[in-house]
Amino acid sequence: MNEEDVFRKKQPPTFGLFETGATLRDTGMAQADAHAATRWKALAAEAIAWCAKNHDDFTTDDVWAFLAESGQDIMETERNPSAMGPAMRRAASAGRIVKVGTVRPSTRPSQHCQEIRVWKSA
Repeated sequence: MNEEDVFRKKQPPTFGLFETGATLRDTGMAQADAHAATRWKALAAEAIAWCAKNHDDFTTDDVWAFLAESGQDIMETERNPSAMGPAMRRAASAGRIVKVGTVRPSTRPSQHCQEIRVWKSA
């Protein structure tokens, strides 16, 4: 047994205690996206595009409102609210939207006035 093996053997398991916040965020977003229905992802992408085109700036509250008001939001069993982040990230990565650099309080009661990012069309 070499010194490296001895060192490893004496160390208690960390169980991910040293993962970075970014790693945990990315893992959570990937899991949420993987569990969201394909049809919901397509509707979310359409709603994001509509908000980018029709608002000077917007938040995910506007995207959720569009989905609800347009009648396009789908059954609760197919909707994964946690997947909105990955949907926004996909639109940003595709160059469709950009961060404004500010936040505003959410108007959705379920968010308890949490600050959310403001976006605009790219």
